[in-house]
Amino acid sequence: MIISNRIKEIIEIIIESRDYVSIEKISIKMNISKRTIYRELSEIKSILAKHGIELLTASNKGIIAVGPKENIFTLKQFLYDQNEVLIIESNQRADFILLGLIQESDYVKTEAIAIDNNYPLSTVRNDLKKIQEKIARYELHIIQQKRQGIIIKGSLIEKNHLLTDIILDRVEENIIYRWLNKSEEENNPFLQRLEEFGFKNIIQQTHDSLRIVLYEEDSLTNIKTRDYLEVVFLLALMLYYHGTVKRYAKYMESQKENPEKRDLVNKVVSKIGKDFSIILTSEELTYIQWVLQINMVKNDSHVTTIRNHTLNEEIMKFIESVEERMGISLSRDQELKEGLYTHMEKALARIRSNMQITNPALDEIRQTYGELFFIIKQEINKIFLNDYFPDDEIGYLLLYFAITLDKYAKKAFRVLVICSGGMGSSKMLANSLEREIPEIQIVKTTSVVTLGKETLGEYDLILSTIPLYLPEDSYLRVSPMLHKNEILKIKEKIRRHKHSMLRRIDNEERNDTLFQGEYSENILNEVSVINKLALSVISNFHVFEYNKSQGLKNDKVASLSDYRYKKLINHSLDINDTTEYISFLIPTTSIAYYERIYTELTKPLIFVHRYIHPNQLKSKNDIFYNAVFVLYPEKMQETERKTLKFMVEFILEDVDFLKGIKSYEEKYLKNLLSYRVRQYLIEKLKG
Repeated sequence: MIISNRIKEIIEIIIESRDYVSIEKISIKMNISKRTIYRELSEIKSILAKHGIELLTASNKGIIAVGPKENIFTLKQFLYDQNEVLIIESNQRADFILLGLIQESDYVKTEAIAIDNNYPLSTVRNDLKKIQEKIARYELHIIQQKRQGIIIKGSLIEKNHLLTDIILDRVEENIIYRWLNKSEEENNPFLQRLEEFGFKNIIQQTHDSLRIVLYEEDSLTNIKTRDYLEVVFLLALMLYYHGTVKRYAKYMESQKENPEKRDLVNKVVSKIGKDFSIILTSEELTYIQWVLQINMVKNDSHVTTIRNHTLNEEIMKFIESVEERMGISLSRDQELKEGLYTHMEKALARIRSNMQITNPALDEIRQTYGELFFIIKQEINKIFLNDYFPDDEIGYLLLYFAITLDKYAKKAFRVLVICSGGMGSSKMLANSLEREIPEIQIVKTTSVVTLGKETLGEYDLILSTIPLYLPEDSYLRVSPMLHKNEILKIKEKIRRHKHSMLRRIDNEERNDTLFQGEYSENILNEVSVINKLALSVISNFHVFEYNKSQGLKNDKVASLSDYRYKKLINHSLDINDTTEYISFLIPTTSIAYYERIYTELTKPLIFVHRYIHPNQLKSKNDIFYNAVFVLYPEKMQETERKTLKFMVEFILEDVDFLKGIKSYEEKYLKNLLSYRVRQYLIEKLKG
C-alpha cells in the first residue's frame, strides 16, 4: 500500500506526540489548511486501524493515537518503508498532480501542491503549464486567484473523461485488470489515488456487472482491453455521480445509433439498474448507449481515446490516402494518428469559426517538402469536402507526417567511408558521424585501394578523407575531425535525398535479403527450424474437457503416441496441482493461462483445457471456464523461443482464436494457428 506524503507526515506528527495534538497545531506545522487535515482523517484512521492503533478525538484537546508499543513500532517501520518507494516517475508527475486537481472543489495553493507531493515549487509551476495545455482539449481550464490558489473549472463529465484517460495512459492494463479483480493489492500511485477519492468499490462493482453481461453476449472477445477498461471507468464514474449530471445527451449528437448494439445496451442498463438498485435517468441511458457504441464498434486502426472517436473515420481515410500517394506505410504509426487527432480538433474549430492562423515557417516547409505539401493539400480537401484548409493549416498538418517520415529514414541513409590506407582516420570519421548525425548508417569503412571492388550504387552517400578519381558531385570530401561546415553539408545531402530514398527502402531491403547467398541460406535454415517446431506444436495441440461430475475425458490423451506427452498432460490437467505454474487470467476473457518449464520435454506443448460449463458455475471461486496450457523445455534454440513466443502471443491476442476456445472447435483452432504460422514464415522469407 502506498500513502501520500501528506498523510504520512500527519501520522508521524500524531504518533510522535505524547499527548493530544490539535488540528490547528498540525496545520501550522505543515503549512496546510485545517480543512485539508479533516479531509484526510478518514484515511488516517483506516491506516492506523490496519496496524491495531485507534485514533481518539477529544473536544478542545485534539487527536491522539492509542495502541500497544509494538504496534506503534510496526507503524513507524511502515512509514519509514514509504520513503523507499519511488512513487512517481518524472514523466508522469504532471498527470499525477492533475489527477488530484480535477477532484478538488476548492482553490488549492501551488505551495500546498509542492508540499503534498514533495516537489520543488519551480517544478510544480512548470508542470502547471503542461496541465494547462492538456486540459484545454477537454474543455477545462485553470482559474487562478491571488492568495487563494488555483482550481480547474469545467464539466464534470469532461473531468471524468480526463481522469479515465490519465489512468489508462499511466497504468499498465494488466495491473488495472488485477486491481479490478481484487486479485492482489496493487502498489500503484495512480490507483492508490483513485482509492483515496473513494472510487475503488464502484469501479470494481461496475467491472463485475459488465463482465457478466458481455460474457453472456459473447462480446468480451470482440473488444480490446483498453476499450473495455474505458467502458468500465466511464460508466463507474457516471454511477458515482448518479442523478447529479444533466448534460450527457450532447454526446450522442454526432453519433448515430447502432441497431446491432441496442440489445446489448438494454442488457447492460438492466444489469446496472438491478445490481446498483437505482433508476437511471434518461440522460444516463443516453450516455451508456454512447459509451458502449463507440467502444464496441472500433477496429484495429482506431485510436482508443474516447475524445477522438468522432473524427476517427475521416482521419484514417486521410492518412490512408496520403499513404497510397506516397507509397510508404503510415497508417500503423500510432504517434501520427494521435498527433493528427489532437491537432484536427483545434484546426476544424478554427476553420468552422472563420478564425485566421499564421504559420511563420510556411515558406520553409513548402521549400523542404514541396511534393508532400501538394499531396497533403489535395487529400485533405478530398476527405473534408465541406471545410477549406488554408496553406498555413496544411503546413502544420504536414509536420506530423514529416516526423513519421524522419522515423522511417532513421538509420536508413547508407554511407560508405573511405580513407587513404590505414583504417584509423576512417574509424575516427565514422565515430564522429554517428555521434553528430544519428540518422545515418555507416555501412562500411574501406581504403582507396579496395574502392574499385565496391558497388557504389548501394550507398546513399560516399564520404572520403582524400580526393578520389570519382566525379566531384558523387562524393563529399571531409576531414577525419568532421568540422561544423562539413556536418551541415552532409545534413543537406541527406535532406535532399530523404523522400526519394524512402520510396525504395522496402524494395532495397527485400533484395538485400533475398539475393545475398549466405544470408538467404541462413533464412532458409531459420525457416526450417520454425517449420519443425510449429508442426510439432500444432500436431499435438488438443482440447481436453473436464466435468466436475464425470471427471476428465482423456480419450485424446490415450491416443497420443509419445508416452512423455501423456504423462505431462495428465499431470497438467490435475486442477489441484497448478501452484508451480506462471498463471494469469487473459484480460477481458474468462480464460486462464498457465505456463511451465518441463525438463523432460524436447519440444513445446500447447493445449486447451475446459474445466467447467458456465451453467455449472455455483461458487464465486470458479473464476474461469477454460484454460490454455503452455509447456516447454528449458533448453531451446533462439529461433524456437521466438517462434513459441509468437504462437503464444497470437493465442492470447487473436479474437477469433479466443472465441474458438470457448466453442471447443479443435480443428478450427488448429487451422487458425497453422494459417498464422504460415503468414509468419512468409514474412520471414520476405525479410
